[in-house]
Amino acid sequence: MQPNISNSDEDMFILGRSFAHVPWVESPASTTARDGLGPLFNANTCVACHLENRGGGGYGPQGEAPRSSVVQLHNFDNQQQSWVSDPVYGSQISINGTQDVPFEGKYRIIWQTAKHHTQLSYPKVHFVQLNYGPLHANTQTQLLRASALIGLGLLEQIPEQQIYAQADPHDHNGDGISGHIQKVWSDADQSHKIGRFGWKNTSASLLDQTAKAAHLDMGLANPFFTKENCTPTQTKCNQAYRSTELDLPHLRLQAIATYLGNLQIPKPQDTHLKGQAIFNKLGCQNCHSNNYTLTDGQLVPAYTDLLLHDMGEGLKGSGPLGREWRTAPLWGLGLNQHQSQPAYLHDGRAKTISEAILWHGGEAKHSRLAFSRLPPAEQIQLITFLRSL
Repeated sequence: MQPNISNSDEDMFILGRSFAHVPWVESPASTTARDGLGPLFNANTCVACHLENRGGGGYGPQGEAPRSSVVQLHNFDNQQQSWVSDPVYGSQISINGTQDVPFEGKYRIIWQTAKHHTQLSYPKVHFVQLNYGPLHANTQTQLLRASALIGLGLLEQIPEQQIYAQADPHDHNGDGISGHIQKVWSDADQSHKIGRFGWKNTSASLLDQTAKAAHLDMGLANPFFTKENCTPTQTKCNQAYRSTELDLPHLRLQAIATYLGNLQIPKPQDTHLKGQAIFNKLGCQNCHSNNYTLTDGQLVPAYTDLLLHDMGEGLKGSGPLGREWRTAPLWGLGLNQHQSQPAYLHDGRAKTISEAILWHGGEAKHSRLAFSRLPPAEQIQLITFLRSL
């Protein structure tokens, strides 16, 4: 919990923590405050995917995907010339269903060797079961792992004008970096706002992101997503019991967002000045910047510019933004060391920080090449610095 939290926010923090940790159940149930799970869902608690507030872990030896990973679906509609959801499965595969509703699908991971670097590999989704028939021919899959939850409230408080000042979409300064802002619709504010959350900046606020995750990952109807997560062809899902009230009313939704917004960031373990100097020398700080402050002058040491960047063909994903990804915050990176199977980047393809750096392309290509040319001792100093964050 943040040390300067107000009494009212502390009460909401405690309430939100409870709803994030205690399992939800299928409705109807005697525990009416926590029923409403599904009919289609991936997990029954927030912490099932965000264990100890960390990002998602790696894959099993037989390609088993952790619960902290999801498969998003993007379908290109040739007639409309735009990206839409899969007509049968929607925007995300649900690996679980309630008692009378078949889950959507099960999958495992097949590793593919990277074209540009034979020592690197990436995970490819292989469905072992799809209960509602095949995906549409134009549907593409996008594997994503859960991101870390720490420091989200500070990211939300960064003034918009600072983010605008950091953006340089046409690379006017000639440094090869052209990070740009993505404006998205905010249900919380009923207006278009700067995207700050999600791997591709798809949510403008913690309230928006919390509502979206509750709906897609747990099947919880809430003020922003009032209908169940069923497509028209999923008959049993549409026939499943549903309460006349929202599964997650506004107060509980706000409580979870308050909890997430007040999780403390870890203090850097040590000062690794040599590694930090190498970080800056390689140009990493051009995107993983440490320049943002709050209105009270507090530094936000997130190591992100909150902008979208072209990361190259090797990291190209599905959907409309393709090669573009938000600069991932680096604070708390050292927490991944405590996982049994550490994972880095959006889909967990990198098993080490070094691998994650070697996957950088596009606007980060020159930094990657500079890293690969470093003497081993300096590479270790850089990695040690990153692990200390």
